[in-house]
Amino acid sequence: MVTDDELAKIMKLRGQGLTHQEIADRLDLTRQTVAYQLSKRKENASIEKPVRVIDSTLQNSGNIAILNLSIEQFEELRENEIIYADGSVLFEMRGNCIHSCGWPGPKGKNRHNQRHTYQWFIENYATLVPYIPVMLEQCGGERGQPSVNTWIGILNNRISQYKQHVINTNTNQITRHHNQIRKRYNQTRHPQLEALLLEKRRIVNQMRTAAKKQLPGSVFECAILLLNDKFPTPPKEVNFDELRYMQNQVYIDYAEKLGIDEAQAREWLKNPASQELNISRDEFLQSGASNKNEFLQMMKEGFSNVKQYRNYLVIYQEIMGMPLQNDKNRFAATYSNAKKRSHNRRSVPTNFSQNTPDERKIKSYVQYGWDKSWDIKNAISLGIQPESEESYYEMKDKIKSWGLEGTELSDFKWLKENDIENPKYKRFDAPRHGALFHIIDKSNSNRFLLDSLVEQYNAFDEPGIDLNKSELCSLLTSSPFDSLVVATLESGLVEKLGENVQVREVIREREVEVIKEVEVIKEVEQLSSQKALFDLGPYLEFSRLLEGEGFPEIREAASMLKNAIIRGELKTSYKEAWSVFGAIGRTLVHSENGGDFQKDLIERIVGQYNLTNQEKDDLHKLRMIRNDIDKVKEGSKLRPTRNHLKNCMVIIDKLICEMMA
Repeated sequence: MVTDDELAKIMKLRGQGLTHQEIADRLDLTRQTVAYQLSKRKENASIEKPVRVIDSTLQNSGNIAILNLSIEQFEELRENEIIYADGSVLFEMRGNCIHSCGWPGPKGKNRHNQRHTYQWFIENYATLVPYIPVMLEQCGGERGQPSVNTWIGILNNRISQYKQHVINTNTNQITRHHNQIRKRYNQTRHPQLEALLLEKRRIVNQMRTAAKKQLPGSVFECAILLLNDKFPTPPKEVNFDELRYMQNQVYIDYAEKLGIDEAQAREWLKNPASQELNISRDEFLQSGASNKNEFLQMMKEGFSNVKQYRNYLVIYQEIMGMPLQNDKNRFAATYSNAKKRSHNRRSVPTNFSQNTPDERKIKSYVQYGWDKSWDIKNAISLGIQPESEESYYEMKDKIKSWGLEGTELSDFKWLKENDIENPKYKRFDAPRHGALFHIIDKSNSNRFLLDSLVEQYNAFDEPGIDLNKSELCSLLTSSPFDSLVVATLESGLVEKLGENVQVREVIREREVEVIKEVEVIKEVEQLSSQKALFDLGPYLEFSRLLEGEGFPEIREAASMLKNAIIRGELKTSYKEAWSVFGAIGRTLVHSENGGDFQKDLIERIVGQYNLTNQEKDDLHKLRMIRNDIDKVKEGSKLRPTRNHLKNCMVIIDKLICEMMA
């Protein structure tokens, strides 16, 4: 409930045009209370004075008096339920008097034929009667006196303003100065900003169309909406000024669209590449392209970075003997650099075989990371296809193991003349290994001198790296030679296994002196001279890690690697070497990720500690062999070797030094 004083204030504030919520805030009342009191007054007015309007024609005859009243006075004095309408006049018969509403007449020469301005009010008087008190509250009238006429005038004004905002916003005459500004903007607009402007126009037009539909068709419907505080408000977009928009706001919208700050957006718009709508800012900057044309050509060829694309142009010219036929003028500088680079390399014959790659094949190789033309030619000659990144390392390992890395294609003559797929070569890392195994196996002799085998091995026509006496002995003690012969470096003899030859394990003691400060400590290790893969003595940092007390988890993994090497277990040593590298790598790059390490760990270590390309290749081979061992992969072309494990131990030793520094 509210007091009479509060009710009077509610009616007064409502008459000043305040909304229900604004009245509630001023009087410290709830919005529901204000709405209830106003609706109650409407209902009371309707209940107390019901009305029916009947169209009639006023017959002023006899002694009937006519009293002209205002609408508010007429409603206040009205007694009858039936009200008569004569054109634009309402009247009530009471005794010998006619009480009628005084209305201003229509203006103009054709006033007799013109529909009265307030005719809609007369026609809907019965419905509007309860709202008359509200109309008096919403307007001050002339000289501060409430007037329904004034309220109706306010309504018409609201309707015309709404229509003017929505429909006639852009009909204002543009001055000469504005025309000059618009012309200048039309000449300097950026395609990216122009696209935003077009999108903004589309949104504005949608808002204007929706705003037109929101306005009811009849004045009476507008009146009901205004009485119930639901008259629509034109959206801000209808006053859209594209000149002002293009001066500043468009840059803010553009920066928001790209997810960057305004300064970065303006900087990108200065780049000629931004003139192309189909060029992404992030893709362009990440590609490293120097200009728009280079970026578009790079994307057309299917490359994501310009370094790889430029390398493709060089390799294509070196293999095909002519530049890639795109745009000669555009890439003249690039081809000039390619020519200089090609002169600095050894010449590569163009017609090397019937398998000369076409443009598509060259592109696929480069996209998989192949960066040298002779590597691509060698791979095709060996039948290796660029199906994955691993194929690149597979090819590199095979070429390296045969001692043919970076050589001329003519060095593959033996491979063409002698079937590389011959079964006697398939189990071995290099054809020369298979040739040695075949000779020993087929020989009638059961004993060989190691020196003689070294000379014979290095004289083979099959591809392979020359070995010294110690390296050949290590080869003969690895698989599959260890199932055929027994070789010892001390005796210099190689004996074939048979019924008369038995293998016995000889354990010997070796004293090692370790100097710590001024104290000499003697340790005794039991080593198997025939089983140990190689001596761990040269790997000083590895030994220092085992002797120390820090890094307990890494030390435990290193200890398992040491035991596997001493026991002569090559595959186990590979698995443990990867575990040691992974544990060290996780510490160096501060990663908590467990489980198998992928290629990205190797890339991060190589980049952070400036490892060579050869060391990078060794780590990738270690990763792939370890994966094959874990998956028990049959028919794998990658096999563990002692020499490769030694190379990996050198890398591990270097990384331990970095870790303990």
